[in-house]
Order: sequence, then C-alpha cells, then structure tokens
Amino acid sequence: MYWILDTVIILFVIWALVCGFRRGIVNMLATTLSVVLLFALVIVGAAGFTLLCYKVGGVNNLAYALLSVLGETNSLFKLFEISSFDVCQILSAVIFFIIGLILAAILFWSLGRLLRKAYDKIPNTGVFGVICGILGAIVYLVIVCAILAGLAFVIWYFRDVQFFAEIESFVASSQIGGWFYKLVSGLFASMIG
Repeated sequence: MYWILDTVIILFVIWALVCGFRRGIVNMLATTLSVVLLFALVIVGAAGFTLLCYKVGGVNNLAYALLSVLGETNSLFKLFEISSFDVCQILSAVIFFIIGLILAAILFWSLGRLLRKAYDKIPNTGVFGVICGILGAIVYLVIVCAILAGLAFVIWYFRDVQFFAEIESFVASSQIGGWFYKLVSGLFASMIG
C-alpha cells in the first residue's frame, strides 16, 4: 500500500521534469514576468481610473446618488465618527475601482496576447532550446520539491493532531516519501526546534 505514495511522487517529479523541459526557462520567465507586470498594470490602471473619476466629480456624484437611496443612517456610523456621505463616498470609490480593474484587465490582457504572439515567433530549437529546456526542468523540479516540502512541513508541524499523526506514519512508511519526509522534518526541527 505504501508504494502508491512513492509512485505518485515519482510520477509527479517526472511530470514536472517533462513540463519544465517542454516549456523551457525562457517561456517560464516570460510568463512569470508578464503575470507580475499585468497585475501591476491592472492595479495602477484601476487606481488611475478611480482618480480620474474623482477629479471629474464622478465619485462625488455617485456618492450623492447612493446617499439619496440609502438615506441618512448616522446612528450606525456615529460610533466610528463617520458620516453617511463619507461611507457613500468610499463605496462609490470602490465601485469605480472595480470598474477600473475590469477595464484595465481587459485592456492589458489584450495587449499581453499581442505580445505573446510576438514572443511565440522566437525559435526555441537547437542548443538554445536544449539549455532552456534543462533549466526549465530544474526550475519545475525545484517547485515540486518546494510543494512537497510545504506539505511535509504541515504534516510535521501538526503531527500532534491525530489526523496528521496518521498521515505522518503513512508517509514515513514509504521508501521515497519517508526518506524525503525525514530529511525535511529534520531540517525543520533544526530550524524551528
């Protein structure tokens, strides 16, 4: 029964190596950079859209409209020393920020798709392709080891709970999983104590 865990770990590592080799390090770095850049641009775009709406009076106009719908409910907000209009202004700013997030995400996602098409035309063959593939496989292997180490840490940290104690005994009984768990738990024990 314990061989199942070892088989799953081996298959997971093989899958990571194959995917990493196929994608390559350049593709991985480009994808990571584009996601981080897209996230930053969407946040900046949403904040800029909200600021623009505030400058042209859209936030205040929506706040007055919300105030006319909600009415003065100062009894709840007096505890926090905030007026109903301030609450409506915050709500309207949040609404414009969400609208800005949606618009910026659509805009920058579309631009990202165009850049992706240009990136896909870069040849990934020959020695360059092999080196990129090997580095990609190494990065994927490191990610898999980090995920397995995180799972081992959770099992090790909560080993006093009966559920995790049973998982710990199961993992420790397998060959590869037990070896990895003992290695990682020993490392955590020396670091945390």
